[in-house]
Amino acid sequence: MDFSHEIYKQKFDTETNTESIKKDVLAYGDVSVGTDVEVLWMSKVETYRGKSGFSFFNADRLFIKNGLFGTDGRSLQGEWRITPAYDIALLDKLTKNMMEMCKTFLVIRQDKDASVPVLYPYGMGVYNIISERDLRLPESIGLHIHLGNKNLVKEKNQKILTAALDLLLLPVIKLFENKTAHHIRTNCGLYGTTSDFKNKPYGYEYKSLPSCIDDRHVYLATFAIAKAIAFEVIAGTINLKTFENMFLDLNKIRNFSYLRRKARESKLIVKRNCRFYLPYKTMIDTLYDMAINTKYPHEFFDTQEDIFSSWGVDYDLESRGYRALCKGSILMPQEAPVKGYSTVDYLGSPSRTEDSFEIITDW
Repeated sequence: MDFSHEIYKQKFDTETNTESIKKDVLAYGDVSVGTDVEVLWMSKVETYRGKSGFSFFNADRLFIKNGLFGTDGRSLQGEWRITPAYDIALLDKLTKNMMEMCKTFLVIRQDKDASVPVLYPYGMGVYNIISERDLRLPESIGLHIHLGNKNLVKEKNQKILTAALDLLLLPVIKLFENKTAHHIRTNCGLYGTTSDFKNKPYGYEYKSLPSCIDDRHVYLATFAIAKAIAFEVIAGTINLKTFENMFLDLNKIRNFSYLRRKARESKLIVKRNCRFYLPYKTMIDTLYDMAINTKYPHEFFDTQEDIFSSWGVDYDLESRGYRALCKGSILMPQEAPVKGYSTVDYLGSPSRTEDSFEIITDW
């Protein structure tokens, strides 16, 4: 693949790239990203010998099924349901706001019930503790990616997008998943297999990825890559011919050397074929660097630090809005579809402000 070719240079010239994105957003609409992030909840406790330990507890002790942070009908496992956004920078803000609201909710509940522990929600990092204690946990912790665009409802586009995410995104994120996490996700009878997706009224949901909420860089870049790929699929610039000489060997899905080769392959294809690579270049390159050049990528997920701390999130008891929400039933709409596509939402630049966006959701 010769990246010195003049066509490549012209395609990814910033101005040309921006105008090209504008044109196709007008033709096909932008792609929104959202998620329901599955986590396990536990308390950090001190043993009688003065050593720190962890105790798991059921999410339904605190959360309702359909809450913004809820149980989804599962007793132990919880979810954070993040409102869709067109821009990854705004998704970052929405995720942090959700975490802040959730931590505030937990503190308020503790004031009411002294038995409610200080909580540590985990994604992939929790599996290190499970492995150390040889615990058996029939829960599948995943990152479900919601991609909103009316063209993603089409069966043909779903087939192409599933192949693209399996080949270009799944191997990269699997590098961050340790052996225990992989074993639980692929043997619990729920999620964790390749090509696991669901047709949605607003577009498409991809369920094959392990949770990577533990690390903010990995989390955000995952959505940047997914959005970049989905946009080219609906525009027709990524199709099945793009992958005619590629396949994913499931017998090597836990082989780090193999996954790194697939990650390098993914990096070349995303850089060459995805126009949204350029506005998210720093974000995406950081993820590829972490995946390809780190000896043990899964060590980015630290079991000793809760997700609130790693994201720099704290509770806010002064927020009247948070208190009002936390005291009542925190409900979620039945779905969170994006049912409109604003022509101004043409470029997901991290430098844009929240006021630049018109997000149309079915609340």
